[in-house]
Amino acid sequence: MMIFKIRNIILLFLVLLPLIYLSIKDNFKYAIPLDISIINKTYWIGVPKNIYSLYENLTLEYFNNKIKNCFLGNKNSVDNGYKFFVAGHVYGEPESKSLGIYKKFYKIILNKENYDFGVFTGDIVKESSNESWQRIKDEIKDVKFPIYFVVGNHDVGIGYDDNKRKIYQDNFGETIKTFLHKNDLFIILDTNFSNWNISDDQLKLVDKVLSKKSNNFKNVFIFTHQIIWFNHHGFSRASVNSFEGLDGEQTNYWSIFEPLLKKYNYNYYMIAGDTGTRNNNREIFCKKFNDITYIASGMGNRVKDNYLIIESNNDNVKISPIIF
Repeated sequence: MMIFKIRNIILLFLVLLPLIYLSIKDNFKYAIPLDISIINKTYWIGVPKNIYSLYENLTLEYFNNKIKNCFLGNKNSVDNGYKFFVAGHVYGEPESKSLGIYKKFYKIILNKENYDFGVFTGDIVKESSNESWQRIKDEIKDVKFPIYFVVGNHDVGIGYDDNKRKIYQDNFGETIKTFLHKNDLFIILDTNFSNWNISDDQLKLVDKVLSKKSNNFKNVFIFTHQIIWFNHHGFSRASVNSFEGLDGEQTNYWSIFEPLLKKYNYNYYMIAGDTGTRNNNREIFCKKFNDITYIASGMGNRVKDNYLIIESNNDNVKISPIIF
């Protein structure tokens, strides 16, 4: 009996030895998610590259279908509505040294006239400088509709006192904005102040806007650069470009901001732009959870660059991901 146990231990060791070697060799550069629904949290487990590749091959179709079905759930008929686009990481490829909007995308919007407006969801420039922002100003002058900016870490840096923020504000003013368009509400947040958290002044602003008794809108579109809702059960397919500025594993989204939204009965769309630079089959994300639709969309990987076209007539909303 003892010999049988020893033999099994030796066999197990021989099976695990190559995996241990590969794990050390790869230095855990790859990780697979472990979703724990009881505590609504996701943990990442370091694995060797071959195990990660196997996981991706086995789960890719399943997750892609879930994302596709999420978008299909927002393909309602929209008559007599308006249209806008949302584009993340519009400076494009991380390795690029050129200034201005990602050339592939700029060509698309330059000759379009049928948008009411556009939204850039952060990382608009690679390096925040007066020269970079002047190039952006020059380029959007030729676009035939207004474009709203949601700032990212490349645009304003991290914290309140970063010089990048001063440069941005000297050129464009404040980074937080709410507005109504055709009776839909739009909220632009800045999650670069405090470790991806939504700051107290922004929480108060959102609460004030949503609580007005005179409100007669149904749809609320909320934009951030960072994917502040990423670390939650069922959200592991959202691919984050950069964790710069994040302190810890969680933001205050699930503990404070999501409960705030749920106090008021609207159709919410949380849209983030810090994704899409990696060709990893996770360049776009969509999930509806607790009656809120979460989307991450961005560009810069050259293979599956993407942006969103959104149409609304207040009653219905149609969201179409565009791969280019």
